[in-house]
Amino acid sequence: MISPVAAGSGHIAFGPFRLSAAERLLTRDGAPVELGGRTLDLLIALVAQPNVVIGKRELLASVWPDVTVEETSLRFHMAVLRKALGDGRAGARYIATLAGRGYCFVAPVGRSEARPATGPRSAAPASNLPSRLTRVVGREADILAVSDALLASRLVSIVGPGGVGKTTVAVGVGQALCGRFDDGVLFVDLALVARTGAAEEGDAVEGTVAAIVASAFGLPAQPQDPATTLVACLAEKRLLVVLDTCEHLVADVARLAARLVAAAPDVHVLATSREALRVAGEHVYRLDPLGCPPVAPDVSFAAVRSCPAVELFLDRAAAGGMRIDLSDADAAHVVRICHKLDGVPLALEMAAGRVAAYGLAETADLIDRHFALVIEGQRTASPRQRTLQATLDWSYTLLTACERTVLRRLAVFVGDFSLDGALAVAATEHADHAGLFGVIDSLVAKSMVATRLNGAAVRYRLLDTTRAYVQANALDEAEACALAARHAGYYRRALGSDAVWHPAASVDERACYLAIVSNVKAALAWCFGDGGDRRLGAELAGVAASGFLVLSMFGDAHRWATAALAALDEDMRGGRTEMLLRHALGVSLTFAGGRGDAACDALDGSYAIACADGTPGERVWLLGPLLMQHMRMGEFDAGLRDAEACTAIAQAMDDPDAEIFAHALLGVAAHYAGDLKRAQAAFAALQGRSSRYAWPVSYLGLDSGVPAAFLARTLWLRGDAEEALRQAEAAILDAERTVHPLSRSVTLMWVATVMIWHGDIAASERVVDRLEAVAATHGLVTHQAVARGLRGEIDLMRGDTDAAIARLAAAIEALRGRGYALQTTPMSIALVRALTAAGRLPDAIALADETISSVTRAGDRLYLAAALRAKAGALAAGPSACREEAERCLVEALEHAVPQGAAAWALHAATDLLTLAATPADADGARSRLQEVVDSYPAGARSPDLIAARRRLIQVTAPANARFSA
Repeated sequence: MISPVAAGSGHIAFGPFRLSAAERLLTRDGAPVELGGRTLDLLIALVAQPNVVIGKRELLASVWPDVTVEETSLRFHMAVLRKALGDGRAGARYIATLAGRGYCFVAPVGRSEARPATGPRSAAPASNLPSRLTRVVGREADILAVSDALLASRLVSIVGPGGVGKTTVAVGVGQALCGRFDDGVLFVDLALVARTGAAEEGDAVEGTVAAIVASAFGLPAQPQDPATTLVACLAEKRLLVVLDTCEHLVADVARLAARLVAAAPDVHVLATSREALRVAGEHVYRLDPLGCPPVAPDVSFAAVRSCPAVELFLDRAAAGGMRIDLSDADAAHVVRICHKLDGVPLALEMAAGRVAAYGLAETADLIDRHFALVIEGQRTASPRQRTLQATLDWSYTLLTACERTVLRRLAVFVGDFSLDGALAVAATEHADHAGLFGVIDSLVAKSMVATRLNGAAVRYRLLDTTRAYVQANALDEAEACALAARHAGYYRRALGSDAVWHPAASVDERACYLAIVSNVKAALAWCFGDGGDRRLGAELAGVAASGFLVLSMFGDAHRWATAALAALDEDMRGGRTEMLLRHALGVSLTFAGGRGDAACDALDGSYAIACADGTPGERVWLLGPLLMQHMRMGEFDAGLRDAEACTAIAQAMDDPDAEIFAHALLGVAAHYAGDLKRAQAAFAALQGRSSRYAWPVSYLGLDSGVPAAFLARTLWLRGDAEEALRQAEAAILDAERTVHPLSRSVTLMWVATVMIWHGDIAASERVVDRLEAVAATHGLVTHQAVARGLRGEIDLMRGDTDAAIARLAAAIEALRGRGYALQTTPMSIALVRALTAAGRLPDAIALADETISSVTRAGDRLYLAAALRAKAGALAAGPSACREEAERCLVEALEHAVPQGAAAWALHAATDLLTLAATPADADGARSRLQEVVDSYPAGARSPDLIAARRRLIQVTAPANARFSA
């Protein structure tokens, strides 16, 4: 009797399936296949003895060892199993029935030892592996072998000639191992990266390779050192990185792969290339063509059909319409074709695609004649290159003149493209769109154009070998220029029709965005190059700008906006194109570390055009970056005016989405202005609502948990500490869910201030630790300086004044150097308190005066009461002659805090005033002030400061020489 576990504890692979008897798990392309217990036992029994006929009684005894059942049960479960495997569909054959004898598992199988699981199977890790529209044939053993090598050595290169199936195997490995990597599989197609410009001048391309990998991972572009940022981001990830098509960048990929493997102990790298990376620790897996049966005078179809090359050819030919009931005579032709094509899968697939039209015999004859000519003419090429070149040559000659023209035109695309794009760019004078659709369909059928699923849509792509071959058949200069213009024109039209770029895009959407941006950059390079169309380039740069910004490609946004603005014709000035370009330039300068005044000039110019000739909706979203730039520069009153203008426009539009966007801006601006009631109302209006204006909010760092973080700050200042802490925790959760690192960092930055205000050292450290990690990983230099300053405030809470002074001073200097004023005021106030605690009173008073003056001038009046209180603390720590001035500062602080609704600031000032009281009369007045503030708190409110104030009220008046804590 066969045991249901006779297959052993390892894995058995056949076709797209992988079976683990020990885990009782069957997967297809990495996804579990649901089978009942008896059906799974039946499969295990069959694959335990492949190519062996197993009798029905033996199967019944194996699958139902303890019960007696009829053969009808066996037939039923066999039918269920065949349906689950797709047996008989598209040429797939797994189980054969031998009348009167039993059943036989006839598919080729591969085995490997079981690998220990790294964690639970509860959730599938993220993956952006390309979807497959056809099954993998003949590569199961290769996928298992590469998987084993990759788990053992962490850096594996699949090396082989073009068209041999390197990408197929790499994707198969990714699907097989996805569950073993907690952070999933990142697939990066380096065919999108071309060596142009700087690379030809000898500059390193490692940064370009790292940038495309980082972008695929969802990181913002880092123009200075993207490789270092990427390595830092992946250092603690458990991730499989698949770098596909590396041969044109092999040296640069080698350097990046070596750095990743050295710095990230749980990152594994799988590369596909026509040559090895040649770095330490690399395991090279040479992928040979599929095995072919020997050429023999008397060959039978039954003897050769399970051979990998034959199986692949027949599978693809059947999918193309060829009948599958072949004779032994047909088998001879198939063997000839497989040998003449040297078992190269790409060549086999292209040939198979034409069998339905030409028949096996004529297809074999055509291959014979054409290959002989090419081999004789290219003796210096490697054997594999000769074979693939001949295949492509032959395939190209079989195309009609119209098909050749269309194929040459499709080669202008970089990476994926849509059917609309293909129809627009490949148009000829002899074919309308209906005719072109047929031509493109024919090219797909002939395997000259590849397809892949992107969600529910199909994307088209020329394989890299096909594209290179077609581009070698150079167009004449006039046709090439016209083609490039159509390519650029298509993207100008496609992106100009209100295209929306979603920051929280899915993996498929992000892959589509990257392909669009790659094509746009190629088109812009032509437009602004010699012989290009600069006007078209300016228009394209304008409509594509939002894509660069949403993908955090600020360097590209700056480069092309600058080039386009210089190329504007006179009639384009003051129009929508200039508006979009100035907006892109201003935002890119804001986040790429450019001059603040230049950014403001660009954004002001963009908004002025919108006011003169734009729509209300354009004015709404253009005010967002303008407000943020004003506030970054410390022009808070200007920011408030921007927010109020945005709110007025949105209300006049009667557009709920515009109002949501305006609420976010108004909440931030009102918060800084010290109008806390207005800020709270604005943030409250945002809760539970989302807007189609999400994309401009995202690159401003205002989406996800940021409004919740500001609401938490507002609530804490207004006295509702408990609700503030709940909102802060909710903001942290939102931040960790967002895919946009800038928003995550901004949220953590503002949540940390709430924890510090509340005096919770442990919570403050937890949030600042996370902020430091995010900022360092994504190269957010400004936020790294903010984290340093917040760390200084934590030092001050601990009483380590020397460390606090050092960190705060360094952070303030760094932030001022980058023109970032959003955090300099609160850090200056903290530094005043630290200097006071250290006894450096003149320095503390001087900095307090400077801070008060800055707040009055800039408009971040939220901090005026805190600055006055800090000055009072420094004055009170000095000679008694300063006591009256200290009291005046505290009274003035109360006079600012109470109207603002800043109950927390008022509580601090009133408590300090009571502590400072020199006479019983002074104490009575101070107690009255403190009682009023305590009474203003919401019923049931509890916070450490409020509890301390209530206790203070019942104490005896402080002695004359008392001092209060800074």
